[in-house]
Amino acid sequence: MALHKDWLVPLAKAVVRHKLKGTAYALGDQQVFLTEQYARSQLQRRNLLVNPQAPFKPDHINPDLVSFETALAMLGIERYRDVDLNPRAALTLDLSSPLPAEHAGVADIVLDLGTAEHIFDTAQVFSNIVELLAPGGWVIHFSPMTWYNHGFINFNPLFFPEFYQYNGFQVLEHGIIVTPFTAAFGFFFGSAAFRTRFTRSSRSPVSFYVRADKYSFRILNEKFFQFPRNIIFFVARKGSSCEPARFPIQGRYRHLDPTRTG
Repeated sequence: MALHKDWLVPLAKAVVRHKLKGTAYALGDQQVFLTEQYARSQLQRRNLLVNPQAPFKPDHINPDLVSFETALAMLGIERYRDVDLNPRAALTLDLSSPLPAEHAGVADIVLDLGTAEHIFDTAQVFSNIVELLAPGGWVIHFSPMTWYNHGFINFNPLFFPEFYQYNGFQVLEHGIIVTPFTAAFGFFFGSAAFRTRFTRSSRSPVSFYVRADKYSFRILNEKFFQFPRNIIFFVARKGSSCEPARFPIQGRYRHLDPTRTG
């Protein structure tokens, strides 16, 4: 549940490209592993710093780093609430249980930066996301595909478009952030002091972005090796429906079940 260095630019590009605005709800009590200087310089270089006057608020765990609220404010999203079981969050909710009725449709943006995979009841958390979003609202996922023993689940890329399109969402972004050397650096330079220096430095990790449906990348993963860190990046926009979430059979098998529609 954190914003990593290599996730900042894809997030910022999506926010600016699709003109995201309104009130953002983050699933989980978010930490940020970058400094204010790093965030401002990376965004400014790419003309993504929407609000240069965004006031600095420190990360609630490491005050030398920038808060997620500030990072979003730099992108022009100035109304923010986080949702978690712990008392640090603005809104205390159990995402593995149905939402109280008063929270239906209150979010313009829902951000999941590595939270859904830690909740055993996947159907419930995705039902909550759909219910939390107002019609026309956006959902953004950063979800691990190759993290060993990280959460209950490593999602496959097809999960997100299959679920959201089945529920009337428009898919806006669907890619994979590949950071190939993170695990090696963590192994050889895994001390707390090294991690702190890297987080506070102006250096960016080596990473690249590929389409989630890129055939050559799929073959590379399936037949040869897994990259150390693959993160699914997904953005979709809700339609006009306020209906509860529905759950699809995987598209390639849906025609085999005559009782299912959609």
